[in-house]
Amino acid sequence: MAVRINQSKCDQCGHAKEPICVYICPGNLFYSGTKAPVQMRDARECWDCAACVKSCPKEAIEMFLPVQMGGKGAVVTARTKGQKVHWKCNWPNGKIEHFNILVKK
Repeated sequence: MAVRINQSKCDQCGHAKEPICVYICPGNLFYSGTKAPVQMRDARECWDCAACVKSCPKEAIEMFLPVQMGGKGAVVTARTKGQKVHWKCNWPNGKIEHFNILVKK
């Protein structure tokens, strides 16, 4: 899997001192850039943990699913609200599905 930052949605978490994705990434792959609000160092180093996807308040980080999980071109975004993570999957055929998963804290 791979992640991509949708620069048109990213606002650096309201111009916070440190955007959430920069703080939460266990691989230290995100940084505040000068050319774009937030950039990724090397997508090949991504662990596919989806911590950045789930924590982004603007749904600006998208994760591509491999063929085995969703087919070529499938993309998911997520938003955490309380104890639920709302996942949105955009399938290659244009179909959009929504899933809510309870997160135990």
